[in-house]
Amino acid sequence: MRLTDFDWPEIILDLRRSGMGQHEIAKAMGQAVGESMVRQYLAGATPAHWRGEILLSLWEEKTDKTRQQAPRRPAEIRRAAERRPRTAQSNLMPSEHLPAVARAYGMTVPNLIQMLTKRQTQPARVSETLSLPGFE
Repeated sequence: MRLTDFDWPEIILDLRRSGMGQHEIAKAMGQAVGESMVRQYLAGATPAHWRGEILLSLWEEKTDKTRQQAPRRPAEIRRAAERRPRTAQSNLMPSEHLPAVARAYGMTVPNLIQMLTKRQTQPARVSETLSLPGFE
């Protein structure tokens, strides 16, 4: 049995042949996809499952074909060893969010940074109940 996947570039091209431009495709998909993502799919990127479902529904509507008739290609199977390892996420939030969080908690940015770095180096005491969004 040969595994297949949808041919996303061909699906986008079919939508374009039906008279839709990339902007119209993105607009028809609602907030799920921007025009840049449509270009990525045209270049061969694979959409997330739920975005792919929206794209297939649009394709079925515009081409008057069924999902079984959608263009397919051999599936790409990658081994776990070939995948890039995930990078460890930092516990500190991006610096552009620090001023807004500091304002929300009525403190200065340096005090917030000091508090966050202190929390990382010292074990939490049972009596402390500090919880900031994104730092659980």
